[in-house]
Parts: sequence; structure tokens; C-alpha cells
Amino acid sequence: MRFSRAFHRPWVYVIVPARVIAGWFTIVSLQSLAVLPVETRAERRGEFVIAYHTYDAFGHRGTRRTLYYMDGRRRRLIHKNVVDSRSIRSN
Repeated sequence: MRFSRAFHRPWVYVIVPARVIAGWFTIVSLQSLAVLPVETRAERRGEFVIAYHTYDAFGHRGTRRTLYYMDGRRRRLIHKNVVDSRSIRSN
């Protein structure tokens, strides 16, 4: 039996959970620094889509709204940081 085959499996049981924990820690850290959004959702209004991205960092919460135009299956960016979404009529 070769050395690489004899000791391959036990290392998998250590490395895979360690990488999962490190990935989870990275995601939580980036969310707490407001690099990654905590919550995302999209709202369709006729031919337009408003995407909401909520960030939460150090006790402060903020939502960014982005306006897209639906061209078939593609979303085309119209404007970032939309202030008011009531001017868009829903069909």
C-alpha cells in the first residue's frame, strides 16, 4: 500500500469541515463589514425590476435599491441607488 492511499481518507475528514467553517466565517465577516448584503429581494413592476440589497454593519442598517429593465430574460441596469420607487407604475 502506498503512503498517499493509506493516509488520504483521514485528512479529508479534517480538511473538508475546516474549509466549510472557514468559508462560513468569511461570509459572516464580510456581511458584518457591509461588503456582502445580509438580505436581498427583487420586486417586479411591469417591465422593470427593483432589486433591494440590505446591509447591516456595526448596528447600522441600510438598503440599496437598483432599477433594472427586463429585456426578455436579460436584466439591463438603468440606475443604481434609486431613491424613490413609487414613481414606477405596476402593470
